[in-house]
Amino acid sequence: MRIPSITFWNRLEPNQRSSDYGLGLQAKVHDPLWMLARQWQIGEFEGEDAASPVKIDVDASFVKLNDFSSGLTGNAEPYDPDHIPLEVAVEKEQFEFSTLDIRLRAELGNEFLKFITTNNLRLPDRGILIDKTGFSDDEDLAKYPFVKKSIDAEKLMNLEVSQLSEAFGNPDAAVLQQVEDTLTMWIQWAEETIFGARHNSNWNPERQEYTFSVAAPGFNEDRPEIKLSVDQYPGGHLDWPDFTLESGLTPDS
Repeated sequence: MRIPSITFWNRLEPNQRSSDYGLGLQAKVHDPLWMLARQWQIGEFEGEDAASPVKIDVDASFVKLNDFSSGLTGNAEPYDPDHIPLEVAVEKEQFEFSTLDIRLRAELGNEFLKFITTNNLRLPDRGILIDKTGFSDDEDLAKYPFVKKSIDAEKLMNLEVSQLSEAFGNPDAAVLQQVEDTLTMWIQWAEETIFGARHNSNWNPERQEYTFSVAAPGFNEDRPEIKLSVDQYPGGHLDWPDFTLESGLTPDS
């Protein structure tokens, strides 16, 4: 006689929240070296049952990106990947000092001292420098009390190099020229890194995405320029699936 029973079945299935399957199809491995190490530990590379590693010869050539274009205006500008990450070049915005808070102005100003050290100049008298470039008493410094002894980047940018002479001990013309060159380098760094003066806005407000393109020179004079475009970049981290080859080499060429 059979004993009646009630059977339950539970099924687990994924719930796809997006129509974009790109991330799953990438099949990324977080640490491929760890997987190879585990294969080595358990002796898979010593097996004779088709578990030996396959030998692969790779012939590769590399060129650096040297051109950046806004997807909205199409204006091309030089780009140096060693100077600024591509994500920063894409997402940077145009700022004005009126939009910067006291903390950021102080951080920018204090970076000037690093430029002085890099250019092998003697550090200026801090008291005199702060008297000329420090924050005024009418600033609201209660939230950031540490900036009382910091350089105000806004004042420093609008200062003539002759006004810094006393802080550097009234040096001769050659040293003062070094100070002026250092100040110019600092201003250029601030504009390119913080204020986004070099690259156009790449944000498409209608689609709420960034759009841009980059280019690299051909591997030799007979090869055309390599151009890659990105039409739908929400921000964050760029990876190779984000790019579309517009011109230049194809994988099988």
